[in-house]
Amino acid sequence: MKKTIYLLVLSLFFGFTLYAQEVGAGDEQKSDSTQTVKKDKPVRTPWNSGLIIGGQTSLIPAKGTIRFDLAHQFGVVNNGITDLLGIYADGANIRMGLNYTIIDNLQVGVGVTKYNITTDLNAKYTVFEQTRKNTMPVSLTLFGNIAIRGGASEAFGAEYEAVDRLSYFSQIIVGRKINKNISVQAAGSFSHINNLQEGINHDAVGISASAKIRVTSTISVITHNDFPLKLQNISEYTEFEPVKPNIQLGAEIITTSHAFHIYVATSNYILPQNVFILNQSELDSEGIRFGFILTRL
Repeated sequence: MKKTIYLLVLSLFFGFTLYAQEVGAGDEQKSDSTQTVKKDKPVRTPWNSGLIIGGQTSLIPAKGTIRFDLAHQFGVVNNGITDLLGIYADGANIRMGLNYTIIDNLQVGVGVTKYNITTDLNAKYTVFEQTRKNTMPVSLTLFGNIAIRGGASEAFGAEYEAVDRLSYFSQIIVGRKINKNISVQAAGSFSHINNLQEGINHDAVGISASAKIRVTSTISVITHNDFPLKLQNISEYTEFEPVKPNIQLGAEIITTSHAFHIYVATSNYILPQNVFILNQSELDSEGIRFGFILTRL
C-alpha cells in the first residue's frame, strides 16, 4: 500500500514537473516571438509625404486613408518681373489627384493634368519597409500608372486609334532613412508613350534620386531628380535628341494635416512618363520655373 502511494506521489510530481517545463518553454517561445516582432518594427517617418516634389516616396498612409494632392508649376523665369518670375506666365501646368489606401501598403489613385487634359490611374505598393534594428536595411516600393490623353482625335494623326491616347510608367524605388534627419532613395523606371511625333522615342529608361534633410521639426530641404538614360539599343532612331534631366530643389513644410512643397524645377511636365520622354528644358533661365505641391495628409 505504501509503495502504491509512493509511486502515485512520484508520478504526480514528475507529471507536474513536465507540465511546468512545457508551460515555461511555451512562455519562452512567446517571449522570443514577441521580441522578434519588436525587432521588425518599421522605422519612424522616413518621409513626411507620399510625394517628394515630382517623385514618389515609400510612404503609404494607413488603410482607409484618403489623400488629396494639388501640384502647380508656373512658367519659366526668364521674363523677370514682367510676369513675376513666371507666376503669371503662359505655360503653367496643374495636376489634381486623389488617392486611397485600400489595404495596408497598397494605395490606388486617380489624377487629372492640364497638359493634354490627361487622366491617370496609378497604384503604389510597399513590398517591405526598413526596420529600426536594420533587420531590413532598406525599403522597397513599386509604383506605376497608366495615363489617357484627352483632346480631339485629329491631334493624333490620320490613322488615329483609341490606344494612341495611352501612356505608361513603372518604377521600383529603394529607400533608406540614414538617421533622424536624413532620408534618401534611388529608383529605376521604364516609360512608354504610344503616340508621338516623328523623331521622338516611344520608350525610355531612367533613374531618379531623392533626398530629405530635416532642418527643424516642421521644415526640411528636399530634392528630387530624374535622369533619362540614352540607350541606343532601345532607340528607334540612330540619331535623336537626348532628353534633358529634370532637376528639382525645394523646401517641405509640414503641419498636422498638410504637407507643402515649394520648389524650382527644370521641367514643366508633371506626369513622369512625359518627364522621361519629352523634357528638353535646361538648367538655365529659359528652363527653370517655380512650383508648389499641397498634400492633404
